[in-house]
Amino acid sequence: MVKRYYFHLVDGHDVIPDEVGIDVADLAQARIEAVQAIREVGQECAHAAAASGNWRIDVTDAFGAVAFQIDMSELAENS
Repeated sequence: MVKRYYFHLVDGHDVIPDEVGIDVADLAQARIEAVQAIREVGQECAHAAAASGNWRIDVTDAFGAVAFQIDMSELAENS
């Protein structure tokens, strides 16, 4: 069953909402898509990657419930 998840950028007080979302088969695929999105942002915007310490992605379902979060700084450290 395909579900739609939304990838919101959050830095503690500012939120850049994902109003479109993407359809994925499961949470594992949603996590892969979130990691890929973070890496693409880092490649396209070097200054954004450098300042990513406070940012995270909140992945939510269609009802707004948070499925999981990924801190962008943790991913940068593991790259």
